[in-house]
Amino acid sequence: MNTLEPADEERHLVEFAVVIPTRNRPQYTVQAVESVLRQTHPATEVVVVIDGGDPEQARSLRDLGVTVLEPPQSGAAGARNHGVAATSAPWVCFLDDDDLWHPDRLAVHARYIDGHPQVRALHSPSWVFIEPGGPREHFVDFIASDLDGCLTQCDGVAPRMDWSYLAIEGHSFDLLLERNRGNISGATVHRPLLEGVGGFPLGITCGEDWTMFLNVARFTEWHLVDTPLSYLRHRLNNNTNSPQTR
Repeated sequence: MNTLEPADEERHLVEFAVVIPTRNRPQYTVQAVESVLRQTHPATEVVVVIDGGDPEQARSLRDLGVTVLEPPQSGAAGARNHGVAATSAPWVCFLDDDDLWHPDRLAVHARYIDGHPQVRALHSPSWVFIEPGGPREHFVDFIASDLDGCLTQCDGVAPRMDWSYLAIEGHSFDLLLERNRGNISGATVHRPLLEGVGGFPLGITCGEDWTMFLNVARFTEWHLVDTPLSYLRHRLNNNTNSPQTR
């Protein structure tokens, strides 16, 4: 993948807050945070929300120089909302704790935002990877253990999954009513809009991201930046990375 980083004078025009919710996956969360810290367009704020609290994990994450919150357990939706409330940057991005970002993830979105003043919500496709010994499904792109492995494996490779369902600009609300046409680890939303729709809905354990995508689409279109910019980790107990759920 070629680097699409904006010129130096453009790099700091767009400020991002990154929110990472986590629970009981410390080994993955550190990798997720490190992938954010390697961005060519640095995030303004990085917040990890430990859903339910874990003092030992919190200490290890704070050593990385990020903000760590330990609210009472409230699920992924509540954790993301806590993270958003603790930040102030005008754009908010999300990363699941077992996923990773390409180093140009924020740079590419910054360039798109800079060139499209009307945009208020955008998303991008992903690659899907498994760790050695993991379940090799037909939609998995490659085997890797960490970000460096993903970067090596994805060079010159297009994702096997058909991510065209993310191209909903012009019909975002209607198409999101049909099915989940979003990618949370590839999503960026303008803060005033995200806060205006109430963030993520509490009280549900599946589809909270879908509801957020749909609520945002009531007021704006989702733009597709058609460049894979994240890596979704496929695991046996994780169905959210399977195309059957999309």
